Amino acid sequence: MPNKALMRECPRRPLVVAIGAAQIGRTADTDIAPQRSAACPLQTAGRIGGAAFQAAAALRARGADVHFVSAAGGDAAAERIGEELERLGIGDGRIIWLDRRSPDWTEPSNFPGGNAGGVFETELYDRLVPRILSRRHLRARLEAADGLLVDANLPAASIRYLKAAHPKRPLAAIAVSSEKAPRLADTLPRLSMLFATRRAAESVLDLAPDTQDNEIVRAAISAGVQRAVITDGPRRVLVVDGDVAWRQPCPPAELRHRVLGSVGTLAGATFAARLTGRRFLEAARSGLAAVTLSGETQADAVSIVKIDTAYQDLPVPEVVIS
Repeated sequence: MPNKALMRECPRRPLVVAIGAAQIGRTADTDIAPQRSAACPLQTAGRIGGAAFQAAAALRARGADVHFVSAAGGDAAAERIGEELERLGIGDGRIIWLDRRSPDWTEPSNFPGGNAGGVFETELYDRLVPRILSRRHLRARLEAADGLLVDANLPAASIRYLKAAHPKRPLAAIAVSSEKAPRLADTLPRLSMLFATRRAAESVLDLAPDTQDNEIVRAAISAGVQRAVITDGPRRVLVVDGDVAWRQPCPPAELRHRVLGSVGTLAGATFAARLTGRRFLEAARSGLAAVTLSGETQADAVSIVKIDTAYQDLPVPEVVIS
């Protein structure tokens, strides 16, 4: 449910169209070591993930009106996501392909000897091409929006189209995967905000892994990035605003960064705060507080009501470049 206290502070609720991933994520647990050409019995637990979905949930919890667009199949997973969108009060604008399976991912854990990697089935998002996004009913939503938010699951051409077709709308983008982050490369200078994991930021900026903070910041500024928040799991967060950057320490026990979840929550809460007039550093710290309060995967409205005071308890940010 939306945060009514925050809504009262805003002159009006911003309308955001969020476009990108929403899928059922499963963590598969087993106590049997995997062997070549052998089946491994798994116990799976499912939850709804996806960077754009988590951002939409955080935006809604902050009081924004949200219309969500994604790609889905004709299956039970799509129905479950639809029920969750309805529960959260988020407009459901997903495109359904009845003969296809909805995107999903499985992340093995607790394997003897270490994690065995993950399985991602996200090809359906590649169908969200400019022709689909230019349909009349969606075009009207986009034109009425105060801001647009996408994740890098969209094809690069679609991200370029959205900015070209709606140049006056602030466009925020999320990059979690280092493989898909380069889809944002052509649009970097035109983004209002970039939210990325460190690996994804290094990928889109064409940097080597484990690049130093100041080099990442300089590369981002050189690439034309206007504002960015770059996460590094439970470690420090880099915040870039124009030609100034800060290193924001965060409590490792509270910020548990997973592949899907916290970057989306951070992006949604930060974007919502920015759309209501907050300075970017203050908005980013507010978004970080949303993550620490909401846990690994969900933007809990009861917790988010505490954000405006909780972010003040975060460590003081350190200047990287000024």
